[in-house]
Amino acid sequence: MPLKVCPNCVYYKLDNSLCISGLNLVSRKIAKEGNVRDFPNRAKGIFCPNNLYIARLIAPILAIIPTLFLDFSVIVLIILLVVIGLLLFRFFVIFPKIACVNCRAKNVCPQAKSMKL
Repeated sequence: MPLKVCPNCVYYKLDNSLCISGLNLVSRKIAKEGNVRDFPNRAKGIFCPNNLYIARLIAPILAIIPTLFLDFSVIVLIILLVVIGLLLFRFFVIFPKIACVNCRAKNVCPQAKSMKL
């Protein structure tokens, strides 16, 4: 994200600003400034940063499921439910109610458009 998405974000150019992930600070140190008009491209293509980000969030869930079939454990089941709960909390509470509504990039962000914000 700091190399592909953040240089094109509104927060990259704003002094003393911090986006919801905080990656704009890292991006300023390791990447050159991009074009804000390229920010929506983060959702284009099969291996786009948006899809890779979602895959990274779902990977732990997919890794835990075979463990339940191989050797069922109540503790592993609880861990799976907690991880799913945290993921749903992130998508349905943090993003639409806290993060995205206050974001300065929501007008050009494909995620905000898909959530109809």
